[in-house]
Amino acid sequence: MTPAEAVQYLLELNRGGAKLGVERMQAFATLLGHPECAYPVIHVAGTNGKGSTCALLERVYREAGYKTGMFTSPHLISIGERLRVNGDPVGLDRLAQLVDAHSAAVGHFDSVQFGELTYFEFMTGVAFSYFKEEAVDLSIIEVGLGGRLDSTNIVTPSISVITSIGLDHCEQLGDTIELIAREKAGIIKQGVPLVIGELPEAAEVVIREIAGERDAPVYSIGERFKGKAYPGVGFRVPYQRRNAAVAQLVAEVLDSFFPVTKQECARGFASVSLPGRWQEISLPGERTLILESAHNEEGARMLAESLEQLKQEHEGSRLTVLLGSLGVDRAESLLQVVARYAQALILVEPNQPRSVPVDVLRALVPAGFCGEVLEGEVGSLFSGSRKCLGGDAGEVFLVVGSICLVGEVLAVLGGGVALGGVELQDRMVPVVS
Repeated sequence: MTPAEAVQYLLELNRGGAKLGVERMQAFATLLGHPECAYPVIHVAGTNGKGSTCALLERVYREAGYKTGMFTSPHLISIGERLRVNGDPVGLDRLAQLVDAHSAAVGHFDSVQFGELTYFEFMTGVAFSYFKEEAVDLSIIEVGLGGRLDSTNIVTPSISVITSIGLDHCEQLGDTIELIAREKAGIIKQGVPLVIGELPEAAEVVIREIAGERDAPVYSIGERFKGKAYPGVGFRVPYQRRNAAVAQLVAEVLDSFFPVTKQECARGFASVSLPGRWQEISLPGERTLILESAHNEEGARMLAESLEQLKQEHEGSRLTVLLGSLGVDRAESLLQVVARYAQALILVEPNQPRSVPVDVLRALVPAGFCGEVLEGEVGSLFSGSRKCLGGDAGEVFLVVGSICLVGEVLAVLGGGVALGGVELQDRMVPVVS
């Protein structure tokens, strides 16, 4: 199977969308010989921060000399970013081999009993097998959506992690903090330790209750760092220090199994790189482009902290925000924040079926916003004669609203869309099994 054939195969799977439920994944893993049992797992859930926390953990353990596997979603440019060994994305040739081998297993899958296997479930199985083949020392597995019914939740981890709880994906997870917390808490396993980040009180009550029922000891960054500063980290924005605190606490709890020195932890935090999370790019003419994947209500609150810091660092500079979103409620939360700091808004539609139309975005701009409100398209804004936008020296451009939008910008800046890029982002349908 060639890389193009592999992408086409995955596209066919993706057309059915993602469906929550673990029964299909359990059946698929049985066909594969349960590769997820071949190595220790750190299982990471959360409304926000889980991707950054995974990256921090991966870098720390690699710094300590362990061979790491990391499965995250979605990707920015190429689908190979989702599967990493020692920080390196799987190449498309190797991915094609994995897809070919796993497509044979799908041929034996009982779709009558379990329903059609989904794209995300297939990729989860591919990741589990890839890490087994590579003989990783440990793997860091990010939950795709929720927790209880996510396909990654067939693992029995060495430790579970819940980074944050906020209102997002309410159609699938519930419309209250308590309901969402209960879904995230579905990753808690009998007797397996749990690390939690800063959570709303109502969410923490639910999570501690479920952890107690499962005899899972709970470790909180609020208790661990009470009265102390969170760790320093290569990411400059405030919210990443909270993610670093979660990662450090995980390393401390697992220290008897995977020893990590304080120096290795600090070096890992200082050297971590995660594109699309407050990623600053210098533009010609002393201008700055910032790519930020904040995309929901909780992310908007964290974005406000970052923009306040940006305001102090770039005092007097003009800020133009390019915003596109995959949900009306998400867009409204973000616009309420950026309108307090921006002098101009450029509204765009990410290349995704759930994108909010520009006219709807325009209607959501706060009435008190006095700056320019423009419309644009990523390809024309970042390529050709207008590459890297216009603007005066010192101007700051912020791209925000969706990791898919950030990926589109990075792809255009890099010269085009990579094979298996935007067209292979996850499609969610409101079906629960």
